[in-house]
Amino acid sequence: MTKIAQVIILFLAVGPFPIGVKAVPQDNQDNALKPYWNVHSDGIDVGGCDAHEENLRTAWEEACKFSRQALSDVQFMEQNHNNGDGPNAQQQPNERKRWDRVYPTLLALFGSPFDSQKNLLTGDRAVFDKVRRFFAEMQLKCSVREPFGAKPYLYCDDKQFRFIRDEEPDPEDPDSKIEENYPTCKKYGGIWYSDQNPDFEHYVQRAPPLDDEDRIYCRGETRAMTRMEPPKIMWWCPAGLKDTPSIDAVRSRIRMVRTPPALATMLIRTHRITKLDNIAGDFDINDMPTTWIHEMGHLLFRQRDHQTYDSNGNLKTLRQDVWDSNTRRFVESQKPAETFNFKEATRLAKFNPRAAIESPENFAQFAKAMYLSDWDWHLGYAQPPP
Repeated sequence: MTKIAQVIILFLAVGPFPIGVKAVPQDNQDNALKPYWNVHSDGIDVGGCDAHEENLRTAWEEACKFSRQALSDVQFMEQNHNNGDGPNAQQQPNERKRWDRVYPTLLALFGSPFDSQKNLLTGDRAVFDKVRRFFAEMQLKCSVREPFGAKPYLYCDDKQFRFIRDEEPDPEDPDSKIEENYPTCKKYGGIWYSDQNPDFEHYVQRAPPLDDEDRIYCRGETRAMTRMEPPKIMWWCPAGLKDTPSIDAVRSRIRMVRTPPALATMLIRTHRITKLDNIAGDFDINDMPTTWIHEMGHLLFRQRDHQTYDSNGNLKTLRQDVWDSNTRRFVESQKPAETFNFKEATRLAKFNPRAAIESPENFAQFAKAMYLSDWDWHLGYAQPPP
């Protein structure tokens, strides 16, 4: 019988990063990696996470902490918004300080929760409601004891995949050629295969490798990939696994100087001010908890990565080799530049707030900014709190 290969729908996110010894929650405790995740145990050559499990535990714990603080802050704003004016500074000085720290960041990343008449927006622009629901759902996953339904799978790297070209035998049916069992793979000249994937998901229809070193998912600086359709799967890529698993371990590196925006770029380049994107202090290093929250937007809410804008409000594109099924070769093309950092997230909120409230990167940046509550992050870099 001819097998039917399902197309995997995936999304970009974006060696262990050295940190000190840190206790993490044991299985079945709040913020524990298990039992919510079905972690693939084995060597990294077959997608296993054994060598990275301690860092994954640390990163998941902090992603849960990020979410808990974000949930607390959005609930605080809901209860004290006063139609956008916030708490009275004389009557509630502490609440006002908190408001002045968290509300501008909400505005920067999601746009205003109010219309021009200061009425709360509803429906697909209900900012408070959507942000609260996101982090409330995240908290449920962080408190799982007995998962309801199938657990999402967690893999490290994608080395276990290989591309089987037309005319080659099917690994699970050696007497047949791959295109006989998967006729739709002809447009790609073959199909990707891994026997480490969950049952019935060993074959993946996706563009062939550009060269012998190319991967199915973990290309370039891709930090993680998530499959949204059941069975739900997340892959950590080498770039993501090199990021710091713990913001707490590097927060002492955060540098803060009160400065006008015109001078911020120079101070950031000289490491006198810390960007929210680079808490570790290295422009090539991000952090795993933020990536994890981004991927949870895909996994829990089927959010997609939205095309971002330039400073003038024009949609951004980037040049990339794209597989052309008609000519069966890679051609240079312009692809949407997607939202993967604070600046891009704020531009999305400015020029397309409806997309921002559905953007996983906007939620991830908001959660990190709320967790790092000793600073004001609404400009994307550390400033003294109000």
